[in-house]
Amino acid sequence: MASLIKLIKELEESCVKVDADGYLDSTDPLVKEISYLAEELLITPNGKLDIDNMEILDIAGYQTFPVERDRFGWLIGGIQTSIGVITYG
Repeated sequence: MASLIKLIKELEESCVKVDADGYLDSTDPLVKEISYLAEELLITPNGKLDIDNMEILDIAGYQTFPVERDRFGWLIGGIQTSIGVITYG
């Protein structure tokens, strides 16, 4: 989790593009790296939410939330940063 938090802080100091809805450019290399790491750390191997890791991220100041969901759960997750939302999942 420390690696994920460090990358998010690094991203907040960069000049990544943000779309009109507040989502960070998913083609940016740093955003991609964070998104992949978030998938590994915030989603369990059986596809469930890793609540413990989500709480660690929340304590660090980065709220996670569902961007898109269906009746089974989250399809796409989001991490709110000071400059916009990173999607993962």
